[in-house]
Amino acid sequence: MKIGCCVTFGTFMPEAKKESTPSHAERLERLRRMLCHLRDVGYNFVEFTVGMVDESVSDEEYEATRSVVSDCGIPVAAFNCFIPGRLKITGPSASPEALRSYVGIALERVARIGASVVVFGSGAARRVPDDWPMDAAKKQIMEFIEMAGETAAANGVRIALEHLNRRETNFGNTLASLTELTREINLPSVGVLADLYHLDLEGEGLASVRDAGGLLTHTHVADTNRLYPGSGSSDLAGFVGALREIGYDGGISVECVWGDFIAESAKAASVLKSLIGQA
Repeated sequence: MKIGCCVTFGTFMPEAKKESTPSHAERLERLRRMLCHLRDVGYNFVEFTVGMVDESVSDEEYEATRSVVSDCGIPVAAFNCFIPGRLKITGPSASPEALRSYVGIALERVARIGASVVVFGSGAARRVPDDWPMDAAKKQIMEFIEMAGETAAANGVRIALEHLNRRETNFGNTLASLTELTREINLPSVGVLADLYHLDLEGEGLASVRDAGGLLTHTHVADTNRLYPGSGSSDLAGFVGALREIGYDGGISVECVWGDFIAESAKAASVLKSLIGQA
């Protein structure tokens, strides 16, 4: 198993000025410092958001981001936040044509930067409108996943369906439900993600991780209250143990809320490396 860290392209560094909007050059420099720090404290990869490379990003900006990644020497293995909330997957406003166009550009750029996994959480995009039949929504979501899975396969990428707690969306709240959906879809390019934070919030046990088996494509971890691993009481050791039981050898990405990014990301790396036997 390899450890990674989820990052964004915004004002994520502690010294960033919240009251101002940084220029693209300033954001690139912050990204460079962040990636070099994560590399130096022992992370094997980073995980970006699709919004960092999607159709809203110019070719020049995209290539500049790729250059920073190359310079820092830490690979981007995965992407999350696949579909923005403005592009609805369910309900009467869903546009398969707009989704197909967005996915085509996003996955080509994801693949070109070197990633092999795209996480499909996207709670706002997949949220089912209150007055929309759940059966109709499930059909829309399955059609979207099939389209995204076929596009992913053409780009050498795999889609990982992420279960999200009920505060974030109203479809696919458990790993077990998305494992069942993935088996129903039955595409080699579509798997599932196990997220310890969402497992804890939904009271879902580690048996769901074991049941996912070979469908498990990627994982996310955070500790109590979504803080950094090692700061709370979440069963990180049990989670890693369950992964080891099923022979999982993919990535474990830290996805949390940081207080002191520099200090806490180093502590999280140390904790995870110890758990997976890299220390």
